[in-house]
Formats: sequence, C-alpha cells, structure tokens
Amino acid sequence: MAAGSRWTGCASGRAWGWLAAAGGLAAAVAVGLAVLLAAAPPVLVAWTGVAPSYWPTVVEVARHEAGVVLLLALAAGVVAWAARRRILRRVGRRPSVTALRWPIWRGRGPA
Repeated sequence: MAAGSRWTGCASGRAWGWLAAAGGLAAAVAVGLAVLLAAAPPVLVAWTGVAPSYWPTVVEVARHEAGVVLLLALAAGVVAWAARRRILRRVGRRPSVTALRWPIWRGRGPA
C-alpha cells in the first residue's frame, strides 16, 4: 500500500487521505460507468462493437468490478480515518496491512 516500510510516517502524514480521495474518485468513475453500461443506450452498444446478446454479461462484469473498486475505496477511507484518529499506531503494521490485502486477493489470479 502507500505506506510500504514507512508505516509510521504515513500514519502521521496525509498520504492516507490522498489515497482515500483517489479511491473515492475511482469508485465514482467505476460506478458511473457501470450505471451507463446498465442503461445500455443503443448508440453505446453499437459503438463498442459488443454483440447485443453478450451485453448483459458486460454489464454484470462492470457491476462486479465497480463493487470491488467501491470496497477498496471504503477500505482506504477507513484506514485514512484510523490514521487521522491515531488508531493505526496502536494496532501495528503487519495486522493492518494483512487485513487490507488478504480478502481482496484471496482466490484471485491465474489458475
């Protein structure tokens, strides 16, 4: 994450706030794109070149990925809040970083 090996420096700095803001922006864009794809204007479907029979799959994948981005933004926001309240210093480095990355990447990746 943004902290790397300098967890205490990030816990007292503004890096987590910027990470949360960037995550929020990414989530807003992802959700907006998912809503646009769900609306499925005929011009957009034609422009993408996706077969109309496959369009529901595209919408479902976009919704899923927007949900993942939203969860990541929420996690970044919680960590930024905890850093601002000085909770991170009491928890320690390893459990917090592991708690953030374990549920996201577990079971994903090449087979």
